[in-house]
Amino acid sequence: MELPMKQPVRTSAGSVAHWTPVSRIGACLLATAASLASLDVSGAAPKLRYAFQAGQKYVYEVKITAELGGSTETREGLSIFTVKSDANSEFVLAHQGWLTTQRNNNGAGNRSPWTRPEFRRHAPWADQILVRPGELTINPLGEVIRTTAETPLPYALGSLETLAIEQLSGDGKARWEQKREVSIAQRQRQRLPRPRFVGEDGDGTRRSAAEVVRFAITGSAAGLVQIKRDYSLRTAEKAGDSPSLEMEGSGELVFDPGRGAFRSHALRYVFKIHETNLSLSVPVTVNCQLLAPEEAEHRLKAREETLAAAAANAAKANEPKPVEAAERERLMQDLRSNEEAILRRAADRLARAPADDQAEAVAEALVPLLGDRSSFVRTAAARALVSWGTEKSVAALVKAVEDSDLWVRRAAMEALGRQKSPVAAKAVAARLVQMQDRSEAVKTLKAMGAAAESEVAPYLKDRDMWVQLESCKLLGQIGTPQSVPALEEYGRSGKPMAAAESRKAIQAVRNR
Repeated sequence: MELPMKQPVRTSAGSVAHWTPVSRIGACLLATAASLASLDVSGAAPKLRYAFQAGQKYVYEVKITAELGGSTETREGLSIFTVKSDANSEFVLAHQGWLTTQRNNNGAGNRSPWTRPEFRRHAPWADQILVRPGELTINPLGEVIRTTAETPLPYALGSLETLAIEQLSGDGKARWEQKREVSIAQRQRQRLPRPRFVGEDGDGTRRSAAEVVRFAITGSAAGLVQIKRDYSLRTAEKAGDSPSLEMEGSGELVFDPGRGAFRSHALRYVFKIHETNLSLSVPVTVNCQLLAPEEAEHRLKAREETLAAAAANAAKANEPKPVEAAERERLMQDLRSNEEAILRRAADRLARAPADDQAEAVAEALVPLLGDRSSFVRTAAARALVSWGTEKSVAALVKAVEDSDLWVRRAAMEALGRQKSPVAAKAVAARLVQMQDRSEAVKTLKAMGAAAESEVAPYLKDRDMWVQLESCKLLGQIGTPQSVPALEEYGRSGKPMAAAESRKAIQAVRNR
């Protein structure tokens, strides 16, 4: 879904008890009104315009540093634009990138109550800011016309996608000014970090504010144009005599008319929060540097190699490793433990080992764990039974397919898929009617092949048209001529897509 955005937006952060950066969409600074005015000055000035070229890649090195009481928070990485189009006075830029966050305790006396908690006492801890790939469309003045994704930055710095893009003067004056009335949404940090899959959106405190950005061309050298940037943001809401939130700063931008883009940003801000009987000032520095094409290529290649090596190491770590007799004896003993951690560790080890001639005994020890009170233990046991399960395990796995935990159900279905029995196929096919389980059920039934055909065919008449459609497609992949009459009947049902999909499935069956 496209998010129309005429102005760059900003994010804010913090709470009285716990300080944190916050994210976009529901926790951001939204522009409510804007105006761009040029100030009259004497003397000629270069007329600056963006001139991104289709097919070219623009890679910016980004580093954001904030001093938070007794700790330093640093975000650094790359922001990458690939120009998809430069037609019709608009530039369509595909964006991707990443920022890694590191927090270091400076060891400065008493720690501020605003700093984030540190769970590793003697070492910095880090997290990765995931950037959702998207597109950004701007005009030659840098006005954002639309965007399909945004990556929030803390301390009212806006999004990563727009960090390297500033709005230029429309009439080529040496000085120009941008004013906006905006709304700041501020969220309170939870005491403990939330899982990555939990969204950042939600209720928060909103405050109206006035934002002013002033630009002044200060000189040019070697074909580059230096621009001074002054910034201020103040909320209308007060805490005593001070705005409840304010931000001020300045710095230098360098524009490269040859590449039609900014070459660098070097900015310093002070972000301030004022509450009753408490004030916070956070110095923030922002550095954004456009890399030369050869350096950009080198950096991107190095990252690809690093990611490939990490994936290879992970795959190697997960390779099946046979258990020796002595280890098996110890694992069997651990499977009789009352300690959750010991049970999980033993089952996880067996899940990464191929079955051997002792599969019957190992499966017999694993089956009782499918009824353990811990969903983690149940999941680990089901995953181990993928390798070690036997015909005697089927009844327990059939029951596990109806477990309340999604991951237990998925592992149990995979384990049943190895058995390829009518009982196993019937239990897995029954999960086709559950939307959460449907994809895993289809995957498992496909692995069972023709052994699952007779259990899938009845679902061509299910009351849910999507279950019917998935069953039709599945029979096209695993069915035999025995399924053709049922597929023909489904094709005559008049249901949406039924005729076309049944023809495809029947043709696939006859071609095998």
